[in-house]
Amino acid sequence: MIHGQNQGPFLDHQGFSLRPGTETTIRVREDEVEHLGSPYGNCTEDNRDVADQHLSDNVYSAQACLHSCLQELMIQTCGCGYYFYPLPDGAQYCNYNRHPAWGHCFYKLYQKQKSHRPSCFSLCPKPCKGSLYQFSTGVAKWPSSKSEDLILSLLGKDSSRNWRNSSAKVHIFHQRLNYFSMKEKSMYSVTDLLFDMGSLWGLWFGSSVLSLVEILELLLDVIALTFILGYRRFFGSRPKPQRDLEKD
Repeated sequence: MIHGQNQGPFLDHQGFSLRPGTETTIRVREDEVEHLGSPYGNCTEDNRDVADQHLSDNVYSAQACLHSCLQELMIQTCGCGYYFYPLPDGAQYCNYNRHPAWGHCFYKLYQKQKSHRPSCFSLCPKPCKGSLYQFSTGVAKWPSSKSEDLILSLLGKDSSRNWRNSSAKVHIFHQRLNYFSMKEKSMYSVTDLLFDMGSLWGLWFGSSVLSLVEILELLLDVIALTFILGYRRFFGSRPKPQRDLEKD
């Protein structure tokens, strides 16, 4: 399988098979992808906001999080762990001698996940930055009739009948030494919204944002003057208390 150096391999998800007696050529292409977070999308920067426990020791990935979530559900539902997924402390892998019905339990749990009941997909967001690997393959018969005797002698084999059924040749190389970088950008940001609002305001009302600020300032001044005049009139119209006459 093809995966990053700091990512855990998952053969049941990204693996591919090689046919014996053939020569397989695999061309790998790497693309860097950067997603936008909230409010544009659901991704995690450093997986600190991921609610599920990450059982793998490698760098966070959505697939590793899904396997960890499924393993936790497997242990809670079936009482044992699936042998293809990382195992938490204190748990044990499923065994038909100790857990005879674990296969049926895993099948029912897997069907629930496919129908998103309950779903681990909502608990495992994709990373905001990562690499995407794409590959293409080509297959040819191997070895050829002309090179068969030479290859057999180099490998110390006498007959090609059994050897062809258990051997294969594979070439893996980069399709290109450079890579594409794909980055998501917001098509309509808050700055664009304010710019369009200012343009429409100037188009329909013939003023600018500065004019709007001056109008607001004028309204605040009117409110402040009204409050001051009302305060003076209210306290200025109140009768003053008469002083007591001094007794002789």
